[in-house]
Amino acid sequence: MKTLFVGEYSGNTGPANVNRSLIENWPRDDEVLHIESSSKLGQILEGFAKGVRCDVVLFTNNSMVDVTLHSIFRRLQKTCVCFNHGYAPMENDINRGSVPKRRMEAIKHHMLTSDALVANSELQMNLLRDQLGQCRGLLTYVNLGVDRFAQMSVYRNNRRPVVAVSGGTRLIKANEVVVQAIALLKERGIDCVLRVYGRGYAPNDDLAEAFASGDAVFMGQVPQKEFVEQLGEVDVFVMNSRHESFGLSAIDAIHAGCSLLLSRNCGVGGVLALEEGDVVLDCENAREVADKIERLLSNPNSERLYRSLNFDDLSWERTAGRLREVCVTAFSRNVDYGQLN
Repeated sequence: MKTLFVGEYSGNTGPANVNRSLIENWPRDDEVLHIESSSKLGQILEGFAKGVRCDVVLFTNNSMVDVTLHSIFRRLQKTCVCFNHGYAPMENDINRGSVPKRRMEAIKHHMLTSDALVANSELQMNLLRDQLGQCRGLLTYVNLGVDRFAQMSVYRNNRRPVVAVSGGTRLIKANEVVVQAIALLKERGIDCVLRVYGRGYAPNDDLAEAFASGDAVFMGQVPQKEFVEQLGEVDVFVMNSRHESFGLSAIDAIHAGCSLLLSRNCGVGGVLALEEGDVVLDCENAREVADKIERLLSNPNSERLYRSLNFDDLSWERTAGRLREVCVTAFSRNVDYGQLN
């Protein structure tokens, strides 16, 4: 079978890292192509030229390049599969984005008319079912893969406890609630410093005030290897997201040997054996976040969570294989299965 990946491939973003891992681990009997052009027009032209020669076109983004190529290939009766990393219409609302409604409707149509819509976690699949209702094709999920790793042995000697978050200033990450939790801990005599990784997507007054006071440090976007190394200095990594389709940064935290606190809205929770103290039930409740950070400072959970990871089941090879199976199923609905190469 010949498959074209449409989506990010280069750069240090979550989708680009995922796509590279999927392509590198895709079954060797298949031919896999991806788009190398950097301009939008170049991506559309290159995608069309490569896609017409493929059995399946696998869309891994919600960009207008994906939407445009999908519209073309649907008319050509190509099998179109959408691997969903996030639900843009909801994320745009939470982040108070300015993406026009017409574009959001086009993205919804892109997902609804795919031959298969594949979420990257069970949580994300349930969200898509709730938001989109009846899809044209198959709706399922394939958890993201995890590279096998040995947990880092880190001996922290922080005079001041370190808490970290990722996602920068994006409102969907609810990092301003973590800032409020850090302030509550300070009132209790627990003086933590907060590290904020990611980009400055939009103004966030709570974070700006914390940066100015020195209670938070903006670390910016760093390469994954450096990110894991720096997490080795962190006591608790908090993913307090209002929605997180998966959340590979949580795995980075476990790799680094720091404790992990997740909101109940994170898809990565589906591959971990979480206990009550590991999960924030209300991501808007700063007191709950503070209570659970305080508990993790004295009762680390990283080693326990590491032991709960099933690396065989979560390998990228198995993840790519499962995604391919979905592509085969979608393709077989459109043409005779015997035509597969």
